[in-house]
Amino acid sequence: MSKLNLMDPLDAAMQINRKTLRGYYLRQVITIAVIWTLLDFSRFLTLIYTEDASKFPYVVHAPGLLRTRVLVMLLFSAFMSWLLIFPLKETFRRKPLWLGVAVKSLVIAIISAITMLVQFYVIYLFIYRLPFGESTRRLVDFATNTLWVYHNLSSRFMITVLTLLALEINEKYSPGVFTDIFLGKYIQPKEQMRIIAFIDLKNSTPTAEALGHQKYFFFIRDFIHHISSALLLHDGLIYQYIGDEIVASWLLTKKNREKSLKAIETAQRIILDENGYYRRRYGVVPDFRVGLHCGMVMVGEIGLVKKDIAISGDAMNTTARIRSLAGEVDQDILASEYFVQQLGISPEVAQLAGSFELKGKAEPMRVYGLNLIRKRASQVRVPGAATTDSV
Repeated sequence: MSKLNLMDPLDAAMQINRKTLRGYYLRQVITIAVIWTLLDFSRFLTLIYTEDASKFPYVVHAPGLLRTRVLVMLLFSAFMSWLLIFPLKETFRRKPLWLGVAVKSLVIAIISAITMLVQFYVIYLFIYRLPFGESTRRLVDFATNTLWVYHNLSSRFMITVLTLLALEINEKYSPGVFTDIFLGKYIQPKEQMRIIAFIDLKNSTPTAEALGHQKYFFFIRDFIHHISSALLLHDGLIYQYIGDEIVASWLLTKKNREKSLKAIETAQRIILDENGYYRRRYGVVPDFRVGLHCGMVMVGEIGLVKKDIAISGDAMNTTARIRSLAGEVDQDILASEYFVQQLGISPEVAQLAGSFELKGKAEPMRVYGLNLIRKRASQVRVPGAATTDSV
């Protein structure tokens, strides 16, 4: 069987994701740049107060020295972190992790060498006001008679390796989850009020049959990339992927009330904006249903050799039932009455769909259909596909 053309571009969808999540990745760039600059500043203080300053350049106090050093380091750190997050990440996305980490760390170490040269000359020429020749002589002396260069480059290489591993782990667990595990936030399970969203692809069975298993895999991957980008833009915690279903949550706070709705609206708009991409690539535009609810859940760390953050409780089960019910009542977005009340959604957006008995619930539950945006008539469906899957 010949390879599909779909397998060549890793990811037209990832390129679209980059555009959508540019603000999210830029925040990562700024965070890394600030952390690296703070590490350099702490190293500077260590050299001044605890080590032999004569073995290192530009540590003798002079007016403007600290400000200049921090500024130069911040600029170069921003440039280096931009390389890691954007061009280098895309270049090595299809390479083994070890190779990507090694090459990217080496590139950053080389740039660090350039940073050292720039810092040296800027500080010696404009802060210490030495002639260029004398500055060059001192540079050669420090580089040949001390371990300054070795210390700087080796520490920069290790910092880059640790940064890259942290980024990989953060993506593996979903942004925010690794931090919670690292800090031990949920070693002792906690009760929390959370907004919960179950997002499920419509017509998955007929779509899979029409596309075939290979093409369908890429279709699902593109769909998940686009939906995930909307969730990340609005600080949604992606709890898990289950086939073509995405489970996300937010702490029930005033800010997150608005973010949760904006995330779903953004997801709809991304799919609508990219319908031409899906038509050209697959001949079908994905359509999805959403179940929304909020309630008390238990959040805690689970796993022995594969740790993760688990969310459990009646609210999770109820949200799953609401998402299934959305297919039965032909609604794209279905929310519980409690969700509508907690978020203060206006009647223009939330329209009563009815009162239904949900499996496991003693009393019927009132649910509302949410109309966040109007769909375009140009959406394409699989020929012969049913309106909804059976649930």
